[in-house]
Amino acid sequence: MIGAIASDSTSTKPSVYITSIATICAAIGIPLLIHLITKRKISRRLSLVTEAALKIAQGNTKHPIQVSGSDELGHIAGALEALKSTANELHRSNTELEKFAYAAAHDLRAPLRAIQDLVRWTIDDPDTVFSASSQRNLKMLLTRADRLSALLSNLLAYAQVGHDDDDITSIDISDLVDAAHDLLDPNGRFSVQFDGPVRTTTTYSTPLHQILLNALSNAIKHHDAETGRIAVSTSCADGRLTVTVSDDGPGIPLNHQDQAFDLFKTLRPRDQVEGSGLGLSIIQKYAAHYDGRVTLRSDPEVERGTHLTFDLLNSSLAQATAA
Repeated sequence: MIGAIASDSTSTKPSVYITSIATICAAIGIPLLIHLITKRKISRRLSLVTEAALKIAQGNTKHPIQVSGSDELGHIAGALEALKSTANELHRSNTELEKFAYAAAHDLRAPLRAIQDLVRWTIDDPDTVFSASSQRNLKMLLTRADRLSALLSNLLAYAQVGHDDDDITSIDISDLVDAAHDLLDPNGRFSVQFDGPVRTTTTYSTPLHQILLNALSNAIKHHDAETGRIAVSTSCADGRLTVTVSDDGPGIPLNHQDQAFDLFKTLRPRDQVEGSGLGLSIIQKYAAHYDGRVTLRSDPEVERGTHLTFDLLNSSLAQATAA
């Protein structure tokens, strides 16, 4: 009897050990497995949220956010959905505003041109005799009409940024500078020198042309003398073309430089300057739209002049971006 009991006791020991080991393994393995599954699920959801955030940051508001739930990631996904809606509404409002500005500026040009012609015909009419004050008023009216015409042209240019053909071509910057100089300063009052060293580049043609045109125009219009010097220098590094337009004008005070790129901002009264206050705004908008940067350097208390520097993607990088 005793031997039988001892035999049974001995035979049950392996079973007890196996059960204990299985219990320990289950106690450790099941939570570990749950942890791994949960971690993988969270990692997947986090990856989806991160991808969606990056797409939205790049301007792709149509990218789906495939994450939901009542936890922190679910709340972040909800916030991103709200951000997408806000971004879409802002884009729609900006598009409508640009369309309105373009349409208004375009439609106003015809009646304004008629007013300019009528005033000119009246001034030039030999059969009409005006007093000195009337002649002065008519010329002032024509001046105001010409200024409004320039403003409408600049508004059209500002609204058109981003809607031009993104042609990437080989450009001779020196020729571009000469053509802009001939257009803006037909009497040759200003010396415009191209210093290089980069003369030929392959980049977006319209932005480069418009930025250079506005930079040179700004330097000429805001100069405080009848004559002056403007220098255009270029460089290429890290796949980017950098252009600096330097003048010997009065410069821009440091306390006004933060406002220099604001719409319709001029540092002198309208009666003293031809500009509409849109030149630098157009430059900044073009640079931003084409992944470029624009900076201003000027300190009239140290030396005269302003240095306007902008850059654009160059050559193969521009082609890859356009594609």
